[in-house]
Order: sequence, then C-alpha cells, then structure tokens
Amino acid sequence: MKSRNVLIFYVLTFAICWGIAILFLVFPEPFEAAFGPMGIYNPVFILYAFMPMMIALTLSAVLEGREGVRVWLSRCLKWRVSLIWYLAILIGIPSLAYLAALLSGQTPGFDPKLILWAIFPGLLIGPVSEEPGWRGYALPNLLKNNNLLKSGLITGILWGIWHLPAYVIAGTPQEAGNPAQAFLGFGLVAIGLNLLQAWVFAHTQGSALVAGIFFHWIYNTSMELTGDPHLWMGILLVVVAGVAIILDRKLFFNYIPSSKQQKALENPE
Repeated sequence: MKSRNVLIFYVLTFAICWGIAILFLVFPEPFEAAFGPMGIYNPVFILYAFMPMMIALTLSAVLEGREGVRVWLSRCLKWRVSLIWYLAILIGIPSLAYLAALLSGQTPGFDPKLILWAIFPGLLIGPVSEEPGWRGYALPNLLKNNNLLKSGLITGILWGIWHLPAYVIAGTPQEAGNPAQAFLGFGLVAIGLNLLQAWVFAHTQGSALVAGIFFHWIYNTSMELTGDPHLWMGILLVVVAGVAIILDRKLFFNYIPSSKQQKALENPE
C-alpha cells in the first residue's frame, strides 16, 4: 500500500501541476487577464508551487486518516536532531554556492533586500510549499521498498522534471536567459541536491524539516546571494554527493529502514 501511495502522490502532483501549466501555455491571455502577468507573485504560480504540500496532506488524510496526518506533520516539524546537520547545511551549501559563483566568473555581493527575499519567496516558495511533499511524504514512502541511493535518485529526477514547465512559460524566474542551458544546470542540481537531502534525511531519522525545508531554504538563499550559478552549483553538488556515497556507501546501498527505524519514521518526535 505504501508503494502505491507514493505512485498516487506523483501521478496527482504531475497531473494537476502540468495540467495547470498546459492550460496557461494554451490560454495565456485569459489567465493573465484574470490573475495578472506570470511571476512568483502570480496566484497560478503560487498554486503550482504549493501543490506537492497540499497533495501530501490530502493523501495522508484520505489514505491513512488522522494518524497519517499526525505522522506527516510530525515528520515535517521534527527539529530535534544533532546540531552537526544544521551546521553542515548552514556552512556547506553557502560555501558551495560561493565557489560556484567564482567558478562561473561572478563576484558574489550582499543586497539588503535579500533579507526580505529569504522569507518570501525564499522560504515559502519551494521549502515550505514543496518539501512536505517531497521529503515529508514521497521519500519516506519510497524507502519502504528501495534503498537510499535509489530513493534519492528517484526523487531527484522527478523533482527536476516537475520544474520543467517553469523553463518554458514566459515570465517565470527560470525562463529568463537561456532556458535550455539553465535546465541542464538545474538537472545536475536536482540529482546532487536530492541525494544529499536523502543522506541528511537518513541521518536525522526522518526529519523533513531539516533535510527538506531547512536544506532547501539555505540552498535558495545561497543561490540568490551568489547570482544563481546553477551549472557550476550542479556540478559541485553532484561531486559532493558522489563523495558522500563513497564514504557512506553502506548507508546508501543498504539503507532500507529496519522495523525499528520504520517505527521512528512513522512516529517522529
């Protein structure tokens, strides 16, 4: 049933989100007349972004009842983990982004407006809107029948593909510049980032808050601060993920949670 749940989650997420995107592409004028120009503050864009969270909550309630919602919420709010993981994310991701900017020929600088950006859309669009679905629902369900490496790759590939409409709809942040080149870099980011998030998820006993929301938030803010050097950031994330797999290969290749670990995932403190 759990493996079926994650399939339903992805089918619904793609069907609804891509359905919205296709309608916008086919009928842009009525959408813009009703909701205004496409952008991060457009209600259609916000609805698309929040769909993974809403579907995860709905499936938890419909398929697993009140207990399913409690488990999902507990996983998304689990903050009591080792301090080392907060520090690793807080220091590691900005450092990689800074190095990526240097490698891409950019000079990172600080804009005071970033403080406000980090809250909205930096925190809400992506970390809060998506991660309760990807890390709070999909990843733990995938781990019922797959090891950590396979689960991380699945979430990474599907997470990357889910973003594809943003690279073809005019007005989105992703569509600016060269969308094809940008999506190539983002594809690498999707793989590297999701593998590292799965790694942190396993080490924090299923904290979607730390491995998902916090990790994604620091990534978003770091990229905004350094000018979005996606191609080099993707390369660096894949390299770091590869090192993590080599050093912690037993976890990546053998980690399918035991009954005790499954209980911890289903009853996070």
